[in-house]
Amino acid sequence: MPKEPVDQSIGKLGKHKVKRDKRTLVYSNYVRREHMPGIPDAKSWTKKQKGTWGMMDNWTLCDCTCAGAAHMVQCWTLNTGNEITIPTKDIIKAYSDVSGYDPKTKKHDDGANMLDLLNHWRKVGVGGHKILAYATVDHRNTQLVIDAIYLFGGIYVGIQLPKSIAGQHIWDVPATGLKGAGRVNSLGGHAVAVLDYDNEGVTCITWGKQKKMTWAFWKAYVEESYAVLSPEFLKKKKTPAGFDLVQLEQDLMNITHKRIQLSKELKPETSKTAVGPNGGRGGIKEKKLTTKIPEENLLGQSGKRGGVKGGELKKEQPQKKVLGHAGTKGGVKGSELKKNAPKKKVMGNGGKKS
Repeated sequence: MPKEPVDQSIGKLGKHKVKRDKRTLVYSNYVRREHMPGIPDAKSWTKKQKGTWGMMDNWTLCDCTCAGAAHMVQCWTLNTGNEITIPTKDIIKAYSDVSGYDPKTKKHDDGANMLDLLNHWRKVGVGGHKILAYATVDHRNTQLVIDAIYLFGGIYVGIQLPKSIAGQHIWDVPATGLKGAGRVNSLGGHAVAVLDYDNEGVTCITWGKQKKMTWAFWKAYVEESYAVLSPEFLKKKKTPAGFDLVQLEQDLMNITHKRIQLSKELKPETSKTAVGPNGGRGGIKEKKLTTKIPEENLLGQSGKRGGVKGGELKKEQPQKKVLGHAGTKGGVKGSELKKNAPKKKVMGNGGKKS
């Protein structure tokens, strides 16, 4: 039986070198700073924790990528009223799925890639908990990091740990700098949930404990970081102010080729998106539009932008955009726009303006 780690102890690592994918969403593309709320100088999502964070078996297995995800779920649910700690067996199952680890033989305990875990977390879930989306955060931009921690209840971070952390109460760059024991990745890669920030640095959860690191340490050793969109954290907070969910939703559709209704998940009472019969972006075909359908965007049945064909726009319809069935911008064909119709854009079915 392994010893319970103390502050100076170092458990298992397991984060592989950062994996790049050109399809990965970029957090800064969705920040709308003109709508951003006042971001405080300090925020702690851990302060409500009166119990323990849990080891998540990261003392005996190289499952830090899954342990970090589980700590984020624990934090989100802690701050929305009902803390959930994912059972260790479910964390090991997720680790086995993404890494090939065999729980029976204990073979292939070689760690995993954060991007692989993020995709598994979104598509399959970790212990029954799925995320809606994730986006890479430029870890070199301190303000973006702070924004993401505040808006999304923490961020998922990969660090290239140096051996110099042994014995450090607060992780910091050693006096000798980035050489010797302070060399980047001299200890190995580690994935953690970063849940707090202030002027001095950030706080992560690692090996079941809260650990502070300075901003200097962050800048020297962090290799990757992700904002994670969780319905468990956002459902009681609607949408994060200053974050463009509409654009994110469209980008996710392009990547996954299916409808992911972020606005419906997060704001079901105000969702304004029409959904087609196959779960894709839906449209209206061969039917008249009336004021009973106050749509701003009518979208096509194939999961792409679609619109109205052979129908008639009545003058009382508050239409803003009408889009074509072919997956491109389309519009009204063979129909008549009444002279009092408050239209803004009407486009042809061929993808050209008509």
